[in-house]
Amino acid sequence: SITSLGLGGTRIGNRGAQSLAEGLKIHRGVGILELTQNSIGDEGARAVAEGLKVNETLRLLCLSENEITTHGAKLLSASLQINKSLHELGLRCNPIGEEGLESFCEKLKTEPRRLVES
Repeated sequence: SITSLGLGGTRIGNRGAQSLAEGLKIHRGVGILELTQNSIGDEGARAVAEGLKVNETLRLLCLSENEITTHGAKLLSASLQINKSLHELGLRCNPIGEEGLESFCEKLKTEPRRLVES
């Protein structure tokens, strides 16, 4: 079974992210998902966040360069209250702003674990 999926730069957009998020809910063997440069935006981030709430195996998720704003960052951060398996989250080059960053900082204060830029 597939344990690592690299789809960086494949232009999947938010619809592709929605399909992948549905897959995360069903196929729980994937531990690494790399989606750099796919323009998923906040709608794609919302879908991924929903998938993270159910998935128990994803350890590394890279969403760098995806046009995710403060809103998407807050959705992803909230999903970490449920998801306990994710240890590495890459959000490099996304305009998440100070509020988006603060949402992750607040999460890490209440439940410290290793979340690093990948």
